[in-house]
Amino acid sequence: MEDLLRALIEKRIGKIKDTVKLYGGSERSFERYIGRKSTLIVLTDYDSRRLDNYVITGRYLSAIGHIGPDIYEHLWEMNKILLEDLGDISLLDKYRQGDSRVYDEVLELLILLQSAGSRRELPVVISKNPFDTGRLEGEFNQFKQHFLIEYLRGSASHLSGLIADAERAFRHLAAEIHQQPKVFMHRDFQSMNIMFHEQKPKVIDFQSAAVGPYTYDLVSLLEDPYTALSTDKKREFKLKYVERMHDLDFLAIDRSRFWVDYENSAISRLMQAVGAFARLTIAGKTHFQQYIEPALRIIISHLSQENSIYELCAQSLIIVERVSNKE
Repeated sequence: MEDLLRALIEKRIGKIKDTVKLYGGSERSFERYIGRKSTLIVLTDYDSRRLDNYVITGRYLSAIGHIGPDIYEHLWEMNKILLEDLGDISLLDKYRQGDSRVYDEVLELLILLQSAGSRRELPVVISKNPFDTGRLEGEFNQFKQHFLIEYLRGSASHLSGLIADAERAFRHLAAEIHQQPKVFMHRDFQSMNIMFHEQKPKVIDFQSAAVGPYTYDLVSLLEDPYTALSTDKKREFKLKYVERMHDLDFLAIDRSRFWVDYENSAISRLMQAVGAFARLTIAGKTHFQQYIEPALRIIISHLSQENSIYELCAQSLIIVERVSNKE
């Protein structure tokens, strides 16, 4: 098997000179193979269903505009894929270099992703994968389990009543989000999952793509704790999005309703993000800890003070700040 893998790799990139492990865990990893002529990425994933989803979604992205890495080989018996190497420059890197203009290109990429489904049938792994109320409620559960219970531990024990109130409020919120028009949804459309290759933005990490609320990926892009866009910039790009969607006329967006839809999705998405940052921190990836506090502040900015979710996040923020000050 290893001989076959080497032969397929060297057929693409020439004699292998070096390999670099990019990231990964016990079930999933990415390695860069550096050859005499070029490079490629080998994705190994022992969750065969997730790997199949990656391949099918990746080929769909190639078909609608080469907006993901080309998939060279799917070695299903080895749980590996040979992928185009999109390099190391992400949207986050571009933004940190002071180039916020790239957001216009990424916004067009998002609109292409969302509108392509009206012209070309979505693969079954996406069309039969709805991001429904159950999965939306799962975002609160991640916040509760990974952040409140595992990360804050005993520090949040006095919040049990407030947690129950917030959970009820979130169920109502999830039902509202579920009423939004549905489109292709990347599910994690944030600055580290958008790479710039040959000066064009392309998406990675798309194996969880689903059909879901139209504002979710936009929120993931603009309310990203990694980039912390200004309020003015976020408003500018939201207005551009609404105008472009109106011009394309493929999705009936109620302009007045858009702002409410966006706020609702922002709350859900950022609660999921806080849960993820907490889980990753506990797992030893402590550089994610720095994003918990800004993510909580973003959630609070989208809520009224009367909302029990607001109060839960505000009280949690106080605990996080207290712990940070002690450190």
